[in-house]
Amino acid sequence: MNENENPTKVNNSTLLLPLLVSTFAVTSANSVSGLLLIEIGSSFGVSVGIAGQIRTLSYIMAIASALLLSALSIKYNHKSLLIIGLIASTISALGSGFSSNFTMMLLLYSINGIGMSMVLPMVYSLIAEYFSEEKRPNVIGLSIASQSSSYLIGSPIISYISGIRGWRMTFLGYIFPVALLSLILTTKFLPSTSGPRTKTISTSVYDGFSQVLSNRSALACLIGVMFSVSAFQAIVTYSVSFFRQKLQLSTGFATVYFAGASPFFILGSLLSGRLVKRVGRKTLTVVSAFLAGIFTMLFSNITYIPISMAFALASFVFNGMRNTAVNNLTQEQIPRLRGLMMSLYSAADNIGMAIGAGIGGYILLLYDYDILGLSLGLLGILSAIIFYFYTKDPTLPKVETLSKTL
Repeated sequence: MNENENPTKVNNSTLLLPLLVSTFAVTSANSVSGLLLIEIGSSFGVSVGIAGQIRTLSYIMAIASALLLSALSIKYNHKSLLIIGLIASTISALGSGFSSNFTMMLLLYSINGIGMSMVLPMVYSLIAEYFSEEKRPNVIGLSIASQSSSYLIGSPIISYISGIRGWRMTFLGYIFPVALLSLILTTKFLPSTSGPRTKTISTSVYDGFSQVLSNRSALACLIGVMFSVSAFQAIVTYSVSFFRQKLQLSTGFATVYFAGASPFFILGSLLSGRLVKRVGRKTLTVVSAFLAGIFTMLFSNITYIPISMAFALASFVFNGMRNTAVNNLTQEQIPRLRGLMMSLYSAADNIGMAIGAGIGGYILLLYDYDILGLSLGLLGILSAIIFYFYTKDPTLPKVETLSKTL
C-alpha cells in the first residue's frame, strides 16, 4: 500500500478509538493478576508463588506467539491478525473467570499472552498504515499511554469488584466486557489493509527475516529494547519490595506509590509523542534510555525516602519516553516489513521483562537492592550506547549523530 495514497490516513476518531481500546483491553488482565494473586492462590489452595506462575506462563506464551506472528504478519492481513489476538484475550478473560482448578486457570490465563503478543504489534503496524508519518508519534504515544491507563483506571475498579463479588467477577464483569468491546469496535470500524505479500509464505518468511538479520540498525533496535526493558524491571518488579523491605514503608503507602507511578509513565509517553517530531526518534531514544538507566541506578542507592521515590518516578517518566521513542524508531527501520519488525519488537520486549526479572531475583539472592539497581541500571545505559552507535533513523534525509542534533 502506498502510504501517500491511503485515504484512511486522517485524524479520524473512528480509527483511533478501536486501536486505543484494544491496547487497553489486552493489558487489563495483568492488573488482576498483579493485585489479586493472594485471592486467586487461596481459592485454588496454592501459594502466592505458585499462583504467580500464571504470569510466567503468559510471558512464555507471548514470546513464542510473537515469534510465530513475525512470520504470519508477512503473509496475512494485519487487521485479521489483530482480531485473532482480541479473540484470544476475550476467551482468556471468560475462561479465567470460570476456571474450576488451578491447571485450567494457568492455561486459560496464559492465552492472554498470545493475545498481547498479537494485538500490540498489529496495533502499531496499523497505526503506520492508517496515519501519516507526521501523526504517528502522537498516536503511538496515545497507544502506549492507553496501556498504562489500564492499570490506573483498572486498579480501583478491580479492587471494588473483587471486594464485593470476588476475583472471578473481575474477569467476568470487567476484563471480559472490555475485551469484547474492543473486538466489536475493531471488527466494525477498522478498514482492512493490504500488507506486503509474496507468492509463497516460505519465500516471504525467508526474505523478511533475511532483511532484518542483515540490517544492523534493525537488529540494534531489538537488542536495545531487550536491555532497556530489562533495566526497567528494577523499578516495575522490585521497587515496591525495596521501599517495603529496605526503607520500611507500609504496604498501603507502597501500594499508593505504585498506583501513582502510572501517570508518570503516561506523561513520559505523551511527551515523547510530541518531542519525537522536534528532536528526532534516535536522539530521544538515546537520551531517554540513558537517563532512565541513571535514575534506576540512583533510586536503590538512596536511603532518604522522598529522593529515592523521586528518582524511581523519574525513571517511570523517562521509560515512558523511551518506550514511545524506540517504538517509533523500530517500526521505521524496514517500512515494508513493519508487521515483522513490531512482532519481533514484542518478542524482544517480553524477553527483556523475563531477563530483567530473572537477573534481579538472582542478584537479590546474592547481594542487595543497591547492587540490583546498579546492575540493571547499567543495562539501561548499555542500551543507550547501542542505540547511539548502531541505529539510524531512516526517516531523516541524512543519518545524523546525536552531537549534530544537539
